[in-house]
Formats: sequence, C-alpha cells, structure tokens
Amino acid sequence: QAWLDEPQWVKRFTEHGAPGAYFSVETEGVVAAGDSILVLDSPEHGVTIGEVFDGRRGDVARLRLLLDEGVDLDPKLSAELEKTVRLAGA
Repeated sequence: QAWLDEPQWVKRFTEHGAPGAYFSVETEGVVAAGDSILVLDSPEHGVTIGEVFDGRRGDVARLRLLLDEGVDLDPKLSAELEKTVRLAGA
C-alpha cells in the first residue's frame, strides 16, 4: 500500500477477493499481452493462493483442513495459519 502510494489498497484488494501470484522483474524490458512466461518452480502440494486467502478472510475450516492434510507449506506460512486457526478457536 505504501510502496504503491495507494491509500486503502490492502482493504480494496482484500474485499475484491481475487488474489494472484506476484512476480519479480529480473531483466527490464517490454511485456505485452500474450507473451509467454516460464515457471521455474512450483510446489507440489497443490494449495492455491486463493485457498489460503479465503482462510485468512474467514474460511478457517478450510485452513484447518489444509493444515490437517499435512501439506508441505513454507514453515513461516504454516505458523501464521496455525495462529489464525487457534485464534478462531477452530
């Protein structure tokens, strides 16, 4: 929000509920619609950004399922999700 210099960006983004992937720019250049991208790494667990986002927006039961399935998530993310579930009493 601060980096984008967009007041209320986080609130608008969250309310919209359509998260996606973020990318970093490795080499400056021109990118146009229809250009291909190369995915260098993708986790095998199949958990989507949308599932985690929905859980953080209130679908705590879905978070509990993800955690109970033993999905190999990033340890920091797992700890944050566990805390969210614990605080919600789920």
